[in-house]
Amino acid sequence: TFGQDPIYTRYNKVGLGDVYADDDGVIRRGFSMLFDDTTFAAQIALNAWGRDLPETFLIMFRNEESYRRISFSDVYLQRVPKGFFDMKVVLIGGTAKGLFDYHAVPFDRQFPGVVLQAILVDNFINNERTVEIPVLIIILVTLLLSIVFNFLACTKPAHLYIITCAVAYLLFLIISFFLFSMHLDLGIIRPTYVFVLGLICSLIYRYQFVEREKRELKSIFSRYYSRELVEQVTVTPPKLGGEKVDCTVLFADIRNFTPFAEKTDPESVGLKLNKFLDEMVRVIFDHQGRIDKFIGDCVMAVFGNPVHVSNHALNACRAALEMIDRADKLGFKIGIGINTGEVISGNFGSPMRMEYTVIGDAVNLASRLEGQTKEFNASIVCGEEVYKRVKGIPDPGMRFEALGKVRVKGKEEEVTVYSVKST
Repeated sequence: TFGQDPIYTRYNKVGLGDVYADDDGVIRRGFSMLFDDTTFAAQIALNAWGRDLPETFLIMFRNEESYRRISFSDVYLQRVPKGFFDMKVVLIGGTAKGLFDYHAVPFDRQFPGVVLQAILVDNFINNERTVEIPVLIIILVTLLLSIVFNFLACTKPAHLYIITCAVAYLLFLIISFFLFSMHLDLGIIRPTYVFVLGLICSLIYRYQFVEREKRELKSIFSRYYSRELVEQVTVTPPKLGGEKVDCTVLFADIRNFTPFAEKTDPESVGLKLNKFLDEMVRVIFDHQGRIDKFIGDCVMAVFGNPVHVSNHALNACRAALEMIDRADKLGFKIGIGINTGEVISGNFGSPMRMEYTVIGDAVNLASRLEGQTKEFNASIVCGEEVYKRVKGIPDPGMRFEALGKVRVKGKEEEVTVYSVKST
């Protein structure tokens, strides 16, 4: 002050006692030089140690109780033993609130300045400081987290994605704290921003695209499947563009329905037909099948696609037997054709009218076998592949009878057919 050197310079070296905070007002860094002057803490360390000091570093903080605090009055009144301060670094400073020597540090917004200086001296003398990991590595870690989170957002269900991201972020925090205990600062703020922003963006993306696709799938398959199976379809959606699949196709047709419809008033026909179709749909759903389409009074059902069933041929046969019983109670006689084989499954039609269905030789044969029920006077006629897949199952609740070989339209070779009856 007033252009004169402080009185302390007559007895000791002096250093700049200022501390500087980051942009958010929190002190995190220590300095050995400020404005071309050696700082107070660095000057003490140089006197005690005399080695090169880092120009700037992240402070290794300790709490207020880490250093012995002695009242100045105890020293003045000689209550402290002689020689107590020998070979010790002693800092003299005020800690009263009215002196306003308090600063914001990461874990405390009212931290005494003299204790902060003690921490700086301690860091310098013991060469304890936190090293900042290079920004490039932090960027790479952040980029890696972004890629992982975005990949999960596009491929996993929403609940699994959120849980996985939370676990991944928790692991990241644990690693960060472990590195910090090793005096390495990874920095969690930037990656956290990326995590939160990525989570928000990915959830928006999922809602706009992924969830919309699931809603469309549910809308499509809710016409063919029970609610439980629709949920399975949305978890592992099929290829709507077309794919080869192995499944069982069932055709069920009412016998002599045309004469009945001609002799009955339209309202009664509609009511009875709707009641019949409703019962058939319930049976098919109960046996994990899907309704492919209604063709007048004929029902086409598919088992094993797109929801995988371990033995879809057996399910189709059991459904057929129950359909016969239900139809009989409603006063209808029906014929059912069943065939198992490889088909092409997908969404086919015009952009104005699309339908998810199966096509192929196995489908055509199932339709032809339904027509053979009249020739053999049998309620259910199935192909040889159905028989092969069911015959080895112990106590399937049904028996097969060979009906012989028949030539069906569209097939050059004769095919072996069987009837299915309850045991």
